[in-house]
Amino acid sequence: MGFCIMRMEKLKSGVSLRRAVQHNTRERKPPNADDDRSLNNWTSGGTSDEIMKKYHDKLPGTVRANAVHAVEVVMTFGKGYYGDVENYLKDCGKWVEGLFGKENTLHIAHHWDETTPHVHALVMPMKDGKLNAKHFIGGHRDRMCELQDDFFEKVGKKHGLERGQPVEETKARHAHHTLAGKSAELDEQEQSLVDKSAKLNEREKKINEFAGDFQKLMGMKPDDVRKLKTLVDNWDKTTPAGLRVIAKDIERSGAATVGDYRKARERERQQSHNIKI
Repeated sequence: MGFCIMRMEKLKSGVSLRRAVQHNTRERKPPNADDDRSLNNWTSGGTSDEIMKKYHDKLPGTVRANAVHAVEVVMTFGKGYYGDVENYLKDCGKWVEGLFGKENTLHIAHHWDETTPHVHALVMPMKDGKLNAKHFIGGHRDRMCELQDDFFEKVGKKHGLERGQPVEETKARHAHHTLAGKSAELDEQEQSLVDKSAKLNEREKKINEFAGDFQKLMGMKPDDVRKLKTLVDNWDKTTPAGLRVIAKDIERSGAATVGDYRKARERERQQSHNIKI
């Protein structure tokens, strides 16, 4: 009988999306693809440039640094299935369109040139003009289990398949988007820059939130808030070394408090002044 299988992956940049598209259109062919069977593949949405244009046209003007730009859904079946594979693949694509909406579906590909026929679907999680993957595939920890159940009820059961096993049990991995040579290295470097930028933006966001809350509590003026942000930004560069020096001096002096240490230093300066006179 076999299992119906559905996996999802979040793509958090246009770089990752283009890599997925070029894999699916076979503009970048994986090493395990059979050239003789590639003619049987089917794709929708046009060339990679056409699909990426649609993506950029739909992309909102303002995008969160950690936003999910697209979701890739991979669907196939396990050993033991001898049913109508072509119609099963079509129903997989329809299920994705039903979940995310046809208007959000960038591209669907049926691959027959690898070991097991399967479907790739690339969708933008657009809701009310914004990227909102949480609306479709998040919200709570059991959401993916619900989606697996829904996929089984609407697609797998219809084709006589059993509900798929969790990936934690199967340890299954789909070797997709495999690139070779310098191109892959450049893609990884660009993705690394995107990730670093996202971390910096998140840090800036937290600083802004902290400054806003502090301003409300203390009644600070905008100029004071800007000074506070400058202080926070430069904290790592200017403060720790100075604090360590002062802390060692206090420890060596044996003072119980910073106030005692300050008084002791003042006495030393006074005595030094008196001696010079």
